[in-house]
Amino acid sequence: IITQTAQLTQVEMQEENKKTMQEVASAMKSNKETNESLKDFQSALKDTMENLNKGMDDSLKANNALREVSALNSVSMIGKIAETDVSGANFD
Repeated sequence: IITQTAQLTQVEMQEENKKTMQEVASAMKSNKETNESLKDFQSALKDTMENLNKGMDDSLKANNALREVSALNSVSMIGKIAETDVSGANFD
């Protein structure tokens, strides 16, 4: 009877170990899927950040060009004012 009880206990332990190993395998699979999703998210985030950086660079270039055009327009306006006196065209 003692031998049979020991064998039964051993079988029960093996069944518990089997269940535990299945749970570990399932958790590892879930962890792998989570890591894959995280990798995809990080890749998409990287692309977004690169596009945002490019957009900021383009915006900076556009602002610089606008500043140059504004300065040239100011110089042009000053030139037009210098050509004209209070009473109209200055022909001197």
